[in-house]
Amino acid sequence: MNYKELDARSKHLKPVKLNRFQIEHTLERKYEAKELPLFTIPRKDYENDEEVDEKRIYKLYTITNKQVLKQIQNKDDIDAIKEPFLSTIYEKASYIVSQTKSKNDGQSVSYNQLIHEHNHGKRVSVVLEKDETDYVTNFKVYGFA
Repeated sequence: MNYKELDARSKHLKPVKLNRFQIEHTLERKYEAKELPLFTIPRKDYENDEEVDEKRIYKLYTITNKQVLKQIQNKDDIDAIKEPFLSTIYEKASYIVSQTKSKNDGQSVSYNQLIHEHNHGKRVSVVLEKDETDYVTNFKVYGFA
């Protein structure tokens, strides 16, 4: 099937539109995501990220369940986590992370710990955006997934 045929077929389909409550429910139930305070990632990072609109960000979720992570990480993600060059960088960052402790079953983590766990494949976080409606307008995944 070429792209023109695919385009013609897709025009007959109506995209599923889920409101923010349905998306949040799915993240919490299916992926065992926990909400983190937005300020866990500094505002400056959101402002410098071209893939998100910091004015529309309203929630940050994180996933740390090992079984869920195995389901959402593909071979390329796993290979990237094991990449020797990246491993060296991650290990150098370990000192900073080892100085921080997680509290409340992942509900409160430091920024350094968050980044360290993203880089090691032990955590995936999702930031959600919305406008004045109850629909998610954009999202970004941090970590390997």
